[in-house]
Amino acid sequence: MKPLIDAYGKVTVSLGGVCTLACRHCYTTAGSFTKPPSVSIAEVTRQLDALVEAGRDLKTICVSGDTDPFLDDEQGIDLIETLAFR
Repeated sequence: MKPLIDAYGKVTVSLGGVCTLACRHCYTTAGSFTKPPSVSIAEVTRQLDALVEAGRDLKTICVSGDTDPFLDDEQGIDLIETLAFR
């Protein structure tokens, strides 16, 4: 994951990997879609902290649905709670 902050202070994060649903309508099933490598919640927060320490203005964290972290309910809740209480 290489988090980028847009002009409005929004950054999108993802735990990476591959969604196991493979819905036919989803862009992630396209041959041109590059699946990001899996990362841990700790790595996501480390990278976000690095952006803040570098002086970047972080206003909103968007949790990406590319790999649907809520396919694993516990991991999805852990991610949201970790981001909310950091």
